[in-house]
Amino acid sequence: MQIVGTETVFEKKNVIALGTFDGLHRAHYRIIQLTKQIAQQRGMGSMVYTFASLPSAWFGGESQLLFTPAEKTRALDEAGIDYLQMQPFDEKVACQSREAFAEYLRTTLQAGVLVAGFDFRFGAGAAGDAEFLHQYGKAHGIEVIILQRMDDAQEPISSTRIRMAVRSGDLQTAERLLGRPYGLCGEVCHGREVGRTIGFPTANISVPHDKILPPRGVYITRVTLDGKVYGGITNIGSRPTLQNGEDVSIETNILGLQQEIYGKQIQIELLKFVRPEQTFADLDALRKAIERDKSTAAIFFEKENKKPL
Repeated sequence: MQIVGTETVFEKKNVIALGTFDGLHRAHYRIIQLTKQIAQQRGMGSMVYTFASLPSAWFGGESQLLFTPAEKTRALDEAGIDYLQMQPFDEKVACQSREAFAEYLRTTLQAGVLVAGFDFRFGAGAAGDAEFLHQYGKAHGIEVIILQRMDDAQEPISSTRIRMAVRSGDLQTAERLLGRPYGLCGEVCHGREVGRTIGFPTANISVPHDKILPPRGVYITRVTLDGKVYGGITNIGSRPTLQNGEDVSIETNILGLQQEIYGKQIQIELLKFVRPEQTFADLDALRKAIERDKSTAAIFFEKENKKPL
């Protein structure tokens, strides 16, 4: 996938999917798949135009993300999109007229077909909508396809619903709406390495402050490292037994893995909540709790036939 800059030159027209695509949930994937299908049928390029942050954040609203920019880029690359333009949602974008935005798509990004969801809005004051896109497209020879809303449990599938589910710890609903478990990605970094001293080394990762996390506690997880998949137990919290303060840490004991992985990127998928964060009397009590957590994970993978490998 090629990242599109202001100087990118296109040899052919593009089918452009428009949207914030936070989390890339099931309804988003329908837009992406249609974009790819049309591009292939017509010999055009497939492109996604999106934002690195939530538009609502600029106006003082929701600012936390299901997808960091890196996660969104990787997911769209894996989805098979040819081109990606990810803009910061800033004053320039917020104040751009709907006409100027449409002209940018037509002239700079060489739009041949535009694909968007039913609720896509753009331009200053959110004045641009599906009706305007249709009118503009008709006047300039650009086909516009607006997908109707996709429902789950008689409500639209939306990033807002998924954020609510993750924050409340409802991983089942989040997974159903996303079409996959909710995940966290990051580079393995050095922690206090207390787990190593009690026989349970952990992979510690940090995520951006605006990445949405579920409630603090212990989770059964699936871990992807160097293309291989492992089972894991992940603790999200402040590690009160170790008097870690209020800093939130994300640390995973990867089942069956002994090698050093500092500096490597891992993906963690949250499969099941095990228990809330607890304060233990001492490290031995903590060690016994982790042993129980690992046993719970082993039973989970066997019972649910969700083998990590």
